[in-house]
Amino acid sequence: MFPGRIRIALILSLALLKAVPAGAQFAAEAVATDADQSTPRPRIGLVLSGGGARGAAHIGILKVLEELHVPVDAIAGTSMGAVVGALYATGLSAADVERLISSVDWQDAFRDGPPRATLNFHRKQDDREFLVRAPIGLRGGSLRFPRGLIQGQKLNEMLRAATLTVAETDDFDRLPIRFRALATDLSTGAAVVFSRGSLATAVRASMAAPGVFAPVEVDGRLLVDGGLVENLPVDLARDMGVDVIIAVDLSSPLRPGKELDSLLSVSNQMLSILINRETERSHSTLTARDLVIAPDLGSMSSVEFTRVREAVDAGMVAARRASERLAAWAVPEAEYTRFLARGEPRTPPLIEFVRTAEDSGDYHKFVEAALRPLVGLPADAQTIAPAIRGLYGRDLFEALDYRLVRDGERQGLELSARRKS
Repeated sequence: MFPGRIRIALILSLALLKAVPAGAQFAAEAVATDADQSTPRPRIGLVLSGGGARGAAHIGILKVLEELHVPVDAIAGTSMGAVVGALYATGLSAADVERLISSVDWQDAFRDGPPRATLNFHRKQDDREFLVRAPIGLRGGSLRFPRGLIQGQKLNEMLRAATLTVAETDDFDRLPIRFRALATDLSTGAAVVFSRGSLATAVRASMAAPGVFAPVEVDGRLLVDGGLVENLPVDLARDMGVDVIIAVDLSSPLRPGKELDSLLSVSNQMLSILINRETERSHSTLTARDLVIAPDLGSMSSVEFTRVREAVDAGMVAARRASERLAAWAVPEAEYTRFLARGEPRTPPLIEFVRTAEDSGDYHKFVEAALRPLVGLPADAQTIAPAIRGLYGRDLFEALDYRLVRDGERQGLELSARRKS
């Protein structure tokens, strides 16, 4: 599915998920209880682990929770768990999340090249001959290599489009479902908890597997995959003030000795041992009241995105095995309908201005002129995404990103552009 170098780097990096406890503290918020109940229902926190393509199993868990009318009050996720958790936290249904994840061309998403239709003849030849493009530039008289095989441009676009309905919400406690994502500070190894800011940026940082995806710079820090510090962030969910935790563990099983016949397999086994040891620590913090669901994904690897449907089914099977426990947290249909109403679609605002971020160098006039036709149009994915792809297709920029911003009473679009070296 992937070129050799990308596949090896993906397997190594997506497997690299050992942890230390997340240290951020959050004030407990009293999640709404139903006035018709004589006793408040327990506040439920969902913990979604990393696992690459295996993370599609989280969707199957969500589908069964919906079938049983079990509301989720808070979600803490790492890596692919952050992707699925963030999408669900915006108010999408489990079926909506499944459609979105299944519709992504993951092989294309793991490439940075501009849309092929926008390239001239010679560039199309280069694009065909060089499947992995790792641009090398000069800076200060020295060679400059990229920080990852993949800059993540297309993943950024997908995440921005998928979370655009809540782009104006910078406090993750104000999402339809409270949410936290975990990333790692590459300079210090410290856990970085996202509780506010851009949801798309938080998710992109949480899944930035080192060596594969370029780190995400936020507030002067280089951030990478949260699985490096905690793959099953139970502590993080507990800090959100929940009463009960449903932890979904997608840890890969250790391979038997007869299969450890290469440097790659031995390296993966070493990392899996470290992952599983830290995951056991997370398990030890759970109580008899909490629940662990571990879908049986067999030998499915973290890069097999062609098996999304299989992973979803495995998640549903695992959740139904725990249906008796889950049913104890179910609420009446009327209450569950009110819970779902928190995620009702919002009318997108109009784009009243476009501008470039301060870190975009000398490209302000060029970028703003290219995006000026968006003024007066709705700030939705159908409007913005084609314009961004067209601008990126000029092959002038290493990365482009955007966000919705306010200037007084006006709503606008701000673009960050990083030109190629």
